[in-house]
Amino acid sequence: IISKEAGRIVIKLDHFCAITLSWIGKRNQKFFILFNFYASLFSLFLCSYSLRLIIGHIKNKGWCWRFDFLFAFLTVLVGLDFGGMSLLFWISSCRFGCRGITMHEELMKVDREKFDRGCAKNLEDIFGPCWKLPCWICPTNPWGSKSNDELVKNYASYYDETLFTNPK
Repeated sequence: IISKEAGRIVIKLDHFCAITLSWIGKRNQKFFILFNFYASLFSLFLCSYSLRLIIGHIKNKGWCWRFDFLFAFLTVLVGLDFGGMSLLFWISSCRFGCRGITMHEELMKVDREKFDRGCAKNLEDIFGPCWKLPCWICPTNPWGSKSNDELVKNYASYYDETLFTNPK
């Protein structure tokens, strides 16, 4: 897919992220998945710490509308909202990643079997080679030295009649 907004070719387009104002594709999908995973973890820790503060405040001083109490309460609400959203994005991205398709391909109703090479190979396509498994959780770019042609050489083509026919 060629993106005029990004000024580049987006390989294995997943979606347009309104938060980062960028297309998510092969070169940055790993970072998107890791961002959502770590944002979920951070939100969980932040919410648990803030809940501990609220409970301790209520036990020691009773219910009162002080700034620190309100701030902790607001932190829990925002943390649950942001953390829940990040967790859902992470689960959805992992589910699509294991099946070897992107959100865009799912919406276009592309045949799932066309890109599915098994869960392990599909995840290697996102995170890098399996022998670098410890690097899967680090925000490092497994594709930095490869050209676009090298990245797509083993992909099934988008340009066949199955993608451009309307289902009846």
